[in-house]
Amino acid sequence: MLKVRDIMTRNVLTLSPAATLREAMALLASHHVSGAPVVSGGKLVGVVTTTDLLASLERNAPGEHDVSEVMYRAPLVTLPADAAVDAAADLMKNLDIHRVLVTENDRLVGVVSALDVARAVAEHRLTARA
Repeated sequence: MLKVRDIMTRNVLTLSPAATLREAMALLASHHVSGAPVVSGGKLVGVVTTTDLLASLERNAPGEHDVSEVMYRAPLVTLPADAAVDAAADLMKNLDIHRVLVTENDRLVGVVSALDVARAVAEHRLTARA
């Protein structure tokens, strides 16, 4: 059975809760990602998406606010690295989200996205046909 650890992204872009909205948007854009975990002191404290940032920028001047004011805090959607990929897919479908944070001992170790799951399904189907 395919595990989350087999398909997750390990080198995850993270944001500080003190990053400005402008800094966060620039980082997400430059890395071509639509969201990132927020980490403080090595501990996962939230997640922020481009949707969150754009909504806040429409209401506020970008220099006046930081990520901690717009990030989603709890409950964060996480799975352990040894969870089945099916569990990640079910969470994304049922909660209408695009990524699941992967943690071990309350530390972020990766992220599995909807695209990661789609790639795994496609590769499995191609391998099964060969």
